[in-house]
Amino acid sequence: MYETNYWSYAIAKPRGHFRNWRPAICEWSNRSSHSPLLPGRLAMDVVFDRTFEPHFDVEFKDEPSDSVTEYCYPGAIEGGFVDGVSIEVIPGAGNPWFASFAQGDVSPSATSVVLAMRDGSGILVVSRGNAYLVATNNPHSWEQLKLLPVMGWCVSAGHRLVLLWDFSRVVAYGSSGLAWRTPSISWDGLSDHSIDENRVVFKVWNAPKESYEIASVDLATGTVECGSSPELLNGDDDAT
Repeated sequence: MYETNYWSYAIAKPRGHFRNWRPAICEWSNRSSHSPLLPGRLAMDVVFDRTFEPHFDVEFKDEPSDSVTEYCYPGAIEGGFVDGVSIEVIPGAGNPWFASFAQGDVSPSATSVVLAMRDGSGILVVSRGNAYLVATNNPHSWEQLKLLPVMGWCVSAGHRLVLLWDFSRVVAYGSSGLAWRTPSISWDGLSDHSIDENRVVFKVWNAPKESYEIASVDLATGTVECGSSPELLNGDDDAT
């Protein structure tokens, strides 16, 4: 379902976890060496968006249930654990599984959320800015999104899209994967978003004018109206 991303790799050891994840480097330790985790430690501000009526369920928890296989991402490493959003997934068919998703460290304001995807079986987990797509019926089928850090999200039920954005760009995912991606539409940050049946609107920063402006993105095509950024200033509408 999703293309596996092997940008980082580590050999998992059973009954342990990895702390302080870095690409291709993991520090091994037993769970007992980690300070106790409060229930819903990172999940306190995390929601599970069910707009697209998932064929699975999700429980926020810090430890797997008995006899449930544990994975960590990136890598779908069996028996591993990383700091970040952790959930137990109960698929519509198949066995439950537990996973932890490495959180980002680019921005303390980056978002965390769990979203059901339009296909009904895919799940999108954003862990403090790091975004992962996983097939709930096959946790080995996963992809880490290149958008980093994810600073916000919203859902268009009418267009069947999940929208994510970083400091300047917006991407949309539908039932077939990536639907569209905008160029940079702000010099620094996207804020105060609103969405209707046709478009999503942001407040963006125009550095040359030293003022905020409004930029809108067409939900059907990803076409941008207004906005301000070096790419738009140079006329590079295809920049990604």
